[in-house]
Amino acid sequence: MPAAEPLVEVRRGGITESRHRGHIVAVEPDGTIAAYLGAPETVTYLRSSAKPHQAIPLVASGAADRFEFIEEEIALACASHSGEPIHTEVVASMLRKIGLGPEALKCGIHEPFSPEVARRLRETGEQPNVLQNNCSGKHAGMLALALHLGAATETYDEPSNPVQLAIGKTVSQFSGIPIEDIAVGTDGCGVPVLELRSRRWR
Repeated sequence: MPAAEPLVEVRRGGITESRHRGHIVAVEPDGTIAAYLGAPETVTYLRSSAKPHQAIPLVASGAADRFEFIEEEIALACASHSGEPIHTEVVASMLRKIGLGPEALKCGIHEPFSPEVARRLRETGEQPNVLQNNCSGKHAGMLALALHLGAATETYDEPSNPVQLAIGKTVSQFSGIPIEDIAVGTDGCGVPVLELRSRRWR
């Protein structure tokens, strides 16, 4: 395993409570490594940091314009959220605009990240719903793109679907790494997640 460097030390009074290690790489616009801590050859998945890239085809294809998504809806397609009403209402609006219901979302259900919302659910005995998943906005955006491309909405989360192929092409364009050289895994919300590493180490 590549050696990680100490990056953050959390202290309380005179005691160090925790130390967090990791890898940081700063690159020039041409991809040249300017500085690094840890091991720049480390391979990692983009995870939620990929969400803006995953939303680019939604906008670039014209799908966002076609379905008249407003700024808040596009923003939620680019980000995680904490499952508060202000978030779930935006996702619900996106789904209404594309003519699909919450059951079309394949992100799964988990307890909202918002402590207040999670507490209210426990107090009322309600179960979390799919709109409260932190990735539901991203998934609603992917469904919109699938409809716009004429792709199957039932398989929008599969690597071979045109939605995921468009996302892979976008990540390849921005990273300068051929798509065939990018490994694919499965993210926590069920969609493909792409790995990246410094081009110097490929």
